[in-house]
Order: sequence, then C-alpha cells, then structure tokens
Amino acid sequence: MASIISTSIVTYPLKEFLIVKPIAMAIVLYICLRKISKNSSKEIIIILSVTIGFILVTDFFAHYIYGIFTNFDYTNSLELSVPRIIAILFGYIVYFTLTMGFSLFWNKIVNSIKKIFILILILVPTSQFTLLLGMYLYNYDNLTEKLLQYGIACVVILIAVDTLLYLSIKEYSKLTKKEKEREFEKMKQGMEFSYYKLANQNKEYISKLKHDIRNQLQTAYFLLNNSNNNIDAQNIVDNISHRLESLDNIYYCENSIVNTIISLKTTEAKKYKIPTKISLRDIDKLVINELDLCSIFSNLYDNAINCCIKNKYKENNFISIISSKEAGYIVIKFLNWCDLDIVFNKKNTILTTNKDSKNHGYGLKILNDITNRYDGNLSMKHENNIFSITLLLKIE
Repeated sequence: MASIISTSIVTYPLKEFLIVKPIAMAIVLYICLRKISKNSSKEIIIILSVTIGFILVTDFFAHYIYGIFTNFDYTNSLELSVPRIIAILFGYIVYFTLTMGFSLFWNKIVNSIKKIFILILILVPTSQFTLLLGMYLYNYDNLTEKLLQYGIACVVILIAVDTLLYLSIKEYSKLTKKEKEREFEKMKQGMEFSYYKLANQNKEYISKLKHDIRNQLQTAYFLLNNSNNNIDAQNIVDNISHRLESLDNIYYCENSIVNTIISLKTTEAKKYKIPTKISLRDIDKLVINELDLCSIFSNLYDNAINCCIKNKYKENNFISIISSKEAGYIVIKFLNWCDLDIVFNKKNTILTTNKDSKNHGYGLKILNDITNRYDGNLSMKHENNIFSITLLLKIE
C-alpha cells in the first residue's frame, strides 16, 4: 500500500500523459518492491503486472463513476479522488472473491497465499475509510449536497465491505485449516501403517534371530566342552555378534511421528550404505505441532540423504542426527558428509546447480517459516566437507 501511494505521488506530474504514466508507475513500483520485498525478480514482475493492470482498470472505473454523477464534466478533477477510492475498493472485492473461488479448487493457490496478502486485504479498505472520512471532514464546507450524500453512502459501503472481508477471511482460514488437517491425518495414517509394517517385520526378524542364536549358542557350548579346537566355536560366536550388530533399531524416541520418520528414512539411508548415528533426546513432550515436526525431520533427513547420494567420495558418507533441550529451546541438528560445491546467499538459502535445487530451496523455505513461527533460528555451515544445519525452536 505504501509503495502504491509513493508511486502515485512520484508519478502525479505525469497525470496528463495516459501512456507514459503507467510505464513510470511500473518503474517506480519495481524499485520499491526490490527494496522492501524478498521475492525473486520473476515474482516481482508478475506482481507488478497485476498491480499496474489493476490500477489502470480501477482508474478507468473511477472516471466512469465520477462521470455519472457530474454528467461527465471533468473540470474539477480533485473530486475524482472519491470515486477512485470506491473503484479501487470494488476492484479489491472482485480480486478477493476470485482468489477465494480459485483457492477452494486449486490447492496450489491455497498454499501460495501468504498472511501478508490477507493483512493487506484488511488494511486497504480500512485505510480508504480513514482517508475518505478525513477528506470529507476537511472539505465539509465546500461540498455540495449531492456529493455529501454520495460520500456518506461511500462510508456506509466501506464499513459493510470491511465486515464482509473480515467474515470472508475468517471463513477462508477455517476452510484452509480443515483442509490441512485432513491432509495431515491422511499422511499420519500412512506413516502409522508404514511404522506398523516395519515394526512387524522387525518383530518377526527378532523372533527368528533369537531362535537361531539359541541354537548356535548350544552348538558353541557343545564345541567348547567336547573339542580341543575352539576355532569353530569362535566362528559361531563371531557370527552371532555380527548378526546382533546388523539388527535394525526401530526405537529412537517416544514421539511416534518422529520415530516413524526416522525409522523409515534410516532404512532408506541403509539402502545407499550410508552410516547413521542418531541421538534424540527431549522429543517426547514437545509443544510443537505434529505437522511441523514431520516437515522438519522429513525435509532435513531427505536433504542429508540426497547430498550423500551425490557426493564424489561416497566412502566418507555419514549422517548424524542430534536433538536436545537447552535454555527453553529444542535444538535439532543434522550433520552429513558433503564434498559438493555449496554457496549460501544473503537469504540463508543454498545456491546449487542441481536439477532439484528448486525443491531443495522450497524445503528450506518451509523450515524457515517453521522457525519463525516458534521464535527460533535456522543456521547452516559447510566446513571441512561437513555440512551441518541447526534448528532452534522455542518451547517455553
């Protein structure tokens, strides 16, 4: 809103040049957005195109409304500010309605709408109401009765629209929340089923292993007591030790969601012969949304596995996962071998030339959003071919 107001002031001297003014507004708006926005140039150009088109349409609509009330007499152009405000407000209503409609049927749009845009949709009509009321109070003595009635009607419309926007946003938030809850429940059920299958597989494996070890121990005991050559007995004991070391660890922490993710991802890591070391503490009673926990551990583990797969010297691969509670924060740290070229930008995002760099960047955006929600911090380091990423989430 501030950018649009600043742009209007800067380009006001060009009001008579209908073609030059939109171009000038586009340039000024682009500069403003580059300074205050974290969006990429491509995203800014898209926002810019929509904004300029929106301004041109509402400006034309404002001229038309004003013409109806003045028999299309534009000699007093200062009065045009009143219908322009109404036109912009009307445009926002149309825009918000279309966005609401599409978001219900297109999940990508739902995920792309940010809180800042919803906040703008609330602030814009509120600021317009304040501006309109102040303008009428300041010029009250010079207003005609017809324009005064028109202004009062505008104020009533603005209040009604503010209320409508609030109710619409509230309903939209409920729908979005319910949709996310349904998606998470499906994902949670899928993970629980996977965990159940994994647990049963390990249970069967452990039962079979116990039976085999019992028989092998009896054989080793017999050899030790009835033979002068203990080599065969030693081989049996070594085999038992090796099989015990290869036993998969299915329990990492008391949190079932985190435990499921770690179990499944660790099984995946072992398929690529990636050694793992996991020490999870203080995870069982966290006041953190389960969906956020799922996003944190799945994204971080996936990133570590993908990095190890692409490493040049795979014999050095390893993944280490640590969590602990420190000074009111839960600390989650992932470390892995990384002999790839990694560059960080100012936005704490990794710049890579990999084909999946877009998805990797999206995962980091998710992690940044989560850390911001919990007043935390996300930090990354790449030193001596060791990549580490640490999350601090406030829990007290």
